[in-house]
Amino acid sequence: MLAFLEKSGNHKIVDLVLAARFSNEQSYLDRYLQTQDPYPYARQLPEFFEQIGQIPEDFDPSEPYLWLDSATPEQIEQFTEWLYGGNHLDQNLQYEAAPQSYMEHLQYITKPIWMIHFTESSYDAADIEGEGFQYGHPEFEGIHLTTWKKHRKKEPGYNFAFPLDSRYAQDAMDSGKYGREFVIFKGTGIKVHHYGDNEDQIIFWGPAVNPNSIFKIEKMDPYDLSSYGIDPDKIKGRGAVFVVFDNTSRPQFVGQELSDVTRWIETSGEKILLNVEQKQLNRSRERQRQRSRSLI
Repeated sequence: MLAFLEKSGNHKIVDLVLAARFSNEQSYLDRYLQTQDPYPYARQLPEFFEQIGQIPEDFDPSEPYLWLDSATPEQIEQFTEWLYGGNHLDQNLQYEAAPQSYMEHLQYITKPIWMIHFTESSYDAADIEGEGFQYGHPEFEGIHLTTWKKHRKKEPGYNFAFPLDSRYAQDAMDSGKYGREFVIFKGTGIKVHHYGDNEDQIIFWGPAVNPNSIFKIEKMDPYDLSSYGIDPDKIKGRGAVFVVFDNTSRPQFVGQELSDVTRWIETSGEKILLNVEQKQLNRSRERQRQRSRSLI
């Protein structure tokens, strides 16, 4: 696909796809989730000593790193196993815990795939479709419990999604546990298994996602489609339907089930996005030509 885009002169999409593929923030997180370094969590040494019932005489709680510097390999190994096991943590310490104790690193997805991200508000979904993922969890700490973080709409960061064709996406759709609104987009990320949620999820860096690769999906009454020039009487089946909108807020597909949307996205989504992007580029070039003529 990249070769086709380059030949067509559509370098904007090429650059954005490559940016998603090689996001530094995702690479850093990928490496971090595959390590077990006790030093960032030295502040949890008092809890460790309390649980094992032994506080070293040379341990200074105000400077816990000093104990790690002088500890034997066996002591560091014992603390690391305790730290990354996760089961020892009480409710107050879970957010500060090592993310690796709550998530298993599965794969760094470097080839863009279709994903689905749920949100509670239709306004959030519309903002994401129009502007991209502007907000997220900005740091590694607490990334395993991002729903605990208050005031999340402050800065760019990491977000979570499911592979579009996964059973976890369908389960989230059926349960509504992450919200009833959602967007579908193409991107890369780190696939993990979240022990607490018992789900395979993808963590991605929001700004690395090309906003033009995002589809917003709304569940609508078929008769509301008439305002978009679609005859509701031609819609098969009964009840609410899924309507797929491109980033110009134009409906592109109507389906009864998420599986219908998935099949359409996987077969036609790429082509639709390219067409929309090309039209936007053509309009931009025409405006530039008109401005150039006005200056002559």
